[in-house]
This record gives sequence, structure tokens and C-alpha cells, in this order.
Amino acid sequence: MSHVHSSHIPPFCFPFGQLFSAFFWGRVSDDYGRKPVLIFGLFATALAALGLGCATSYTAAVAARVAGGLLNANQAVARGMIRELTTAEQRARGFASVGQAWGIGFLLGPLVGGALSRPADAYPAFEGGLFETLPYLLPCFCAAAGCALGAFAVSRLPETNPRGERPSGGGTPGGGGTP
Repeated sequence: MSHVHSSHIPPFCFPFGQLFSAFFWGRVSDDYGRKPVLIFGLFATALAALGLGCATSYTAAVAARVAGGLLNANQAVARGMIRELTTAEQRARGFASVGQAWGIGFLLGPLVGGALSRPADAYPAFEGGLFETLPYLLPCFCAAAGCALGAFAVSRLPETNPRGERPSGGGTPGGGGTP
């Protein structure tokens, strides 16, 4: 198999990895802060996307997706950060914005990924090069670039859980005991 089409990768691979690492990354974010965990998760996702783009076998593609999930629990950590950054009056809007962003991503991601897949077939300038050998590297590279931009954006946010300040209150995100 010279390449693997990403739509053939079971969609559960990434969340399957997250299933086993979410509590670990939550604990790490409690111990070392939310920002470092979010930034690490975004860069790990970028590397996993590049791994998927470079995969030449089904096994390598699945491994890249599972590894990406294991190294990223950003959804849970980001929700904790949103809770810590917003006031009670702003909180519903903050969480709704995350849902909207996910919806836009689920809509635009496949459209952009599909348009960028197999560029050597669509554009003569790419024939005979890297994108002919790895026809799904370009959309995966763009996804990785998006992750890097996301990491830059997160780096501009304030830290909501300074290093070593474990939240109190029965494990609710951001501490405090009650939502």
C-alpha cells in the first residue's frame, strides 16, 4: 500500500487515545498549569497530523491517530480554562463559543482537507514530487499549521492555574466545589 486515505482510518482512533489519557492530562494541568498542557497537546496533535500525512500503511495511520489522542486531552483542559477565565455571567457564552468552533471545524475541516488531498492529481505543478508520493500530506500539513497557530493563540492567554496550585473542591474544573 503506497498511501492511506485518511477517510479509511476509523474515526474513533483519536478519541480512543483520549479516553485513556484525559484524566492524566487533567492531573498534569492541575500540577503544571493549563497553558503548558494545551500548548503541548496542540504541538502533539500537529506531529500526529504530520505522521498521518506521512503514513504509508494502515497500521502507521492508525498509530498516528491513536498517539495523537493519547498526547492530547485539550478539550477537557480547555473547558477548565474557560471556566477559570470567565465570570458566571460570561460562562454560558464561553462554552457555547467552543461548541460553535467545533461545529465550524467539523464543517470546514473535511471541505478543506478534501480540496487539498491528492494535489498531484489536481495540479500539474505537484506531479512527481513529495505530494505525489504522500498524497495526504498537504491537508495534514495545513492541519498541523492550524495547531501551531492555536498554540500561539493559547500562549497569549493568561495562565488560569499557576504551577503547583491544585484546584480544590471535589474535582470540578477550576475548583470551587460548585459549578
